[in-house]
Amino acid sequence: MNKRIKKKRARQARINILQSNLDYALHEINILHKRLDNLEKVASINTKATNERFDKLEAANKQMRVDLDNAIVSFSKPDIFAETYEKTEE
Repeated sequence: MNKRIKKKRARQARINILQSNLDYALHEINILHKRLDNLEKVASINTKATNERFDKLEAANKQMRVDLDNAIVSFSKPDIFAETYEKTEE
């Protein structure tokens, strides 16, 4: 009977250790889920900020292209060259 009680206590001690390990693992999993949620929120905020910045840069780039096209058109008008060329020949 003594052996059975010792085996039962040893088995119960192992069960208690396994239960505490399981509780710790579940606690760590919960912490990791909270961290993951936080990282997902940060990533979402960063994505929105990056997209807004690129939208602003694309708008500025488009405006610069329009301004450059207008400058090229106004610079390359034939009458400007003709007037300038005639004045330098005289």
